[in-house]
Amino acid sequence: MTAIDALRYILLTFTGIGMMFLLTDLKYSLKKSLTILSLGTLGIILLNLLVYGLCGFQAFVTLYPAATNGLALAVIFLISKQRGLPLLFNLLTAITTCSVATLPGILLTRVFGFGVSADIISRLVLTVPLLYVLYRFFRPAYLATLTSMRRGWGLLCLMPLVFYGVFLYLLTFRPHKNYLESIALTAAVLVILLAAYGVVFVLFQKTKREAAMREEQRLLEAQMDALRRQATAIHAGETRLATIRHDTRFYMQNIGALLQDGKPEEALRFVQQYDESILATRRRRWCENTTLDAILSLYLEQAEQEGVAVSARLDIPKDLPVDIVELSTVFANAIENALTACRRQPEGAARRIELNAVTEPQFAVEIANTFSGQVRFGRDGLPVTDQPGHGFGTRSIAAYARKHGASLHYKAKDGMFRLYLLAGADLPAGKTAGKETGDA
Repeated sequence: MTAIDALRYILLTFTGIGMMFLLTDLKYSLKKSLTILSLGTLGIILLNLLVYGLCGFQAFVTLYPAATNGLALAVIFLISKQRGLPLLFNLLTAITTCSVATLPGILLTRVFGFGVSADIISRLVLTVPLLYVLYRFFRPAYLATLTSMRRGWGLLCLMPLVFYGVFLYLLTFRPHKNYLESIALTAAVLVILLAAYGVVFVLFQKTKREAAMREEQRLLEAQMDALRRQATAIHAGETRLATIRHDTRFYMQNIGALLQDGKPEEALRFVQQYDESILATRRRRWCENTTLDAILSLYLEQAEQEGVAVSARLDIPKDLPVDIVELSTVFANAIENALTACRRQPEGAARRIELNAVTEPQFAVEIANTFSGQVRFGRDGLPVTDQPGHGFGTRSIAAYARKHGASLHYKAKDGMFRLYLLAGADLPAGKTAGKETGDA
């Protein structure tokens, strides 16, 4: 094997593992994941060179597919939250994409007689756009599907697995090879597989949309529940107020009589009792926007009922030029995550949720909560969790930020986990001082 042959195989190794990495839902931070990936890739390359040195080129060519793919799968396994068949689908998709970049080079070298350099140039030219398509279009739909589709991965793996078997047989193990015929057959199977991947992509997009619709439906149900609770609270307050108005004459007559009899202390007690009755009819408002206030009431009052101290200083006007359902989703998901973290606090530890929002010079939101333990962040800066059924809210908030060009940032320090959302020009400027409610 010449140096340029070695370069070709090294390039193929880097390309395949890179494509797998693009489809990986990372378990660790980007820096740690890249470190593990780099060391693993280097180990794979050195092992292949060792096989070549000890066993010769023919053994190297025979063992390269199984050894490289198996080790690449093990490396990705270390840094990925994916397990089982979705992880295998990741590998097979990377193999399929590499095949698209590999076949033209094989055609150039084995049929038309060009040198290995033509193969390398061909792969480089095709790899860049393939990586872009994989990252820009396929990856988002695939990662979104991972969280919502639990079955059917075996059938999805079957298609690229059959192709890989055909690819190896026709181009590596087929006796008395006619390379032109083998390449033509492989290309035909690849075209069929790519068409199938087109169908899979549509399926992933549909699954992604359905997951988003379920999330929106969940929020709408929460809004309806919040509005029903709000209406009940308003009705109860109005009933109490009507009773107090009815009893006002009684209070005034008794207070006057006590004062005439020289009993100011007892009269003062009547005044205090009347004042407490008036205060009991007051309904707490978290912000001026009615819809968002209903959502905040639902989640924050639940937090207070569970013994969580709530502090809110929210300058959010009555009318907003954005979809209030989307903004309510951000608050609902963030508060729900904060409440979950507070519930996990050890016995006796502080449990607190803080909310701040201003509209000048830009619309900015900070939502913080106490937490214990370690928080891991993915390469996109979002907190990650290994617990099944969790993480949807965080992705929903990130989707809102991307849609509106907002800056989203998380920080975990000194026992407080903080979410910062700084919007662009979506929301109007306003006063920076808000109304403070709840416990400090």
